[in-house]
Amino acid sequence: MPLYHTEDQAMLAESVTGFMADEGGIKKQLRHYREMNCQDGFGHALWKQFAEMGLTGMLATEADGGLAMGHVEAGIVLREIGRNLTPSPFLTTSVMGVTALSGGSDELRGRWLPGVIAGDSVLAVAVDEGPKHRPNALPARPRRPATVSACRGARRSWCRAHRLTQSSSLRAPRAAIPTTTASRCSRCRRMPQA
Repeated sequence: MPLYHTEDQAMLAESVTGFMADEGGIKKQLRHYREMNCQDGFGHALWKQFAEMGLTGMLATEADGGLAMGHVEAGIVLREIGRNLTPSPFLTTSVMGVTALSGGSDELRGRWLPGVIAGDSVLAVAVDEGPKHRPNALPARPRRPATVSACRGARRSWCRAHRLTQSSSLRAPRAAIPTTTASRCSRCRRMPQA
């Protein structure tokens, strides 16, 4: 593995460095939106500019409308975001979200990737922030405010028997039913089985 950038990566780094210095600096972005008391934490106009440059879909395949670049190129963009302290959903949306969606079905990619690539959608990642991993204490009840989707409540675990009855009654795939191996079933208090 080479420890230097290829010619294409060097051109990307040069263009992103200039763009982020001009448009993504802390004075132009963070302070401006803080003074406006913006609740989103990033500039939507800047996110649209990311999309116009193709940065929002850089990890998406060409078949999905992206640029099919790699994580090295995403790292170049992230380096400039960090250097300029730019508030941006690039990591959660364009790197983590697009990478997760790349393993999804055609229907799932078709639903979310066009909005991400166009700069109209932003994805988020939920992380357990407690001192210990306790899946049964994670928030997981979806709620939808006017502009943002969020989660609230407690996540439930199901043993295999109840998971199967839940999946047949909800007509949802097994992967969509909450399950963990670390906590007891919410109905019968048995430990779940694989």
